[in-house]
Amino acid sequence: MSVVNDNDSGRDSEYYFDRANIFSLEGKYEEAIVYYNKAIELDPNYTDAYNGRGKAKNDLGKYEDSIKDFNKVIELTPNYTNAYYDRGNAKKIR
Repeated sequence: MSVVNDNDSGRDSEYYFDRANIFSLEGKYEEAIVYYNKAIELDPNYTDAYNGRGKAKNDLGKYEDSIKDFNKVIELTPNYTNAYYDRGNAKKIR
């Protein structure tokens, strides 16, 4: 599994989010989660990162953990409709 490397230090949360999305699109969900985690660490209110991490966890079969991420998105941004959809379809998406 890839880890955030020293060359990435000083980057912002969007950088890590973008990298996470690339890993996710490649089906490298464990790596994606590492980068989503870093994005969330830098910006604890980054709803897109929570939602992306929830999808990656779902793809790994970590359904309860994915639902927790979708719930966090809804807590932070109640009108984030994709989080409701993704939570409702946990176990089924992708």
